[in-house]
Amino acid sequence: MQAAEQPFEVAGHGDRGAVLEVGPSTSRPSPCCGKPSGPFRAADSPLRAKVLARLAVALYHAAPPERRAELSQEAIAVARRRRPGHAGRRALRALYALWGAHEPDTALAAATEIFAVAEASGDEIFAMAEASGDKERVAEGRAWRVTFLVELGDLAAAERDVHAIARLADALRQPLYRLVAASRRSTLAVLAGRFDEALRLACEAWQIGVRGREPDADAVHWGQIFAIFSETGVPDAERERMEATARRLAALSPLGDAHAAGLALICLRRGHTDEALARFEALARRGFADLPRDMTYVWCLTLLATLCVALGDLGRAAKLYDALAPTRVDAPWAPAR
Repeated sequence: MQAAEQPFEVAGHGDRGAVLEVGPSTSRPSPCCGKPSGPFRAADSPLRAKVLARLAVALYHAAPPERRAELSQEAIAVARRRRPGHAGRRALRALYALWGAHEPDTALAAATEIFAVAEASGDEIFAMAEASGDKERVAEGRAWRVTFLVELGDLAAAERDVHAIARLADALRQPLYRLVAASRRSTLAVLAGRFDEALRLACEAWQIGVRGREPDADAVHWGQIFAIFSETGVPDAERERMEATARRLAALSPLGDAHAAGLALICLRRGHTDEALARFEALARRGFADLPRDMTYVWCLTLLATLCVALGDLGRAAKLYDALAPTRVDAPWAPAR
């Protein structure tokens, strides 16, 4: 294999490796995928931007936040220097790898900047002009923006983007984007207190995902149902499916800590206090400062804080407060496509 070809091999083929897994992990990064080499290393090219972005995403669950940030920022810098062609929209997927490693207002500012550039150039992930014909990238970009808008509490702006995603999903007629549209609408309905509507949309999203064989359909569904369950309760069938999925994800997902914290709250709510306490203790003994800085970090802290209060653990409450104090998130976002 030639040196210039190595990044393609280690980072994955096609679009595999360009997005994050939120369900049980189906792949593991290669130990050689941390550092591009050969002539590729010095070239400011679309290939360099694309592969740096893929490396950043491939290393999401295996590398420290600082390394992911280094790769992501370099990919985006190369893309901005190159601008023409497809480097931009490919490289900007590197922003996935920063989720959890920076504050949402910083991420939204970057997304908005790219959005403005994209409207002019018609070739960036966050706001590709409709005239470019790549509606999938437009839907993907808007879904990414919704994440940060919700985290910052700008629900009106998030709802506008969700409606745009729904229109694009109808045009694309692809299960993934229909799932995204329905699940994002469910999230906004929960935040507005419309729990019956949220439940209907969450079930609709799950059914779309199952029919379309989307690998993250169950993971998305459990998060949506859990949000409703935490506020008002859900039908027994949905609760049983939610709990079964949470147990599987706590054991198998690379985001297992957050799933375990959610499962502990489910156990507590159902009266299984011993299991809830055991799961809380298992996470607390490792130290809250050592929780992975991933897409679930702030959400996991809020779940642990809720558990801490319910269990009356005053000693750990202070540590959780110290961990949460630096964050600036109004509505922590659970992992969902």
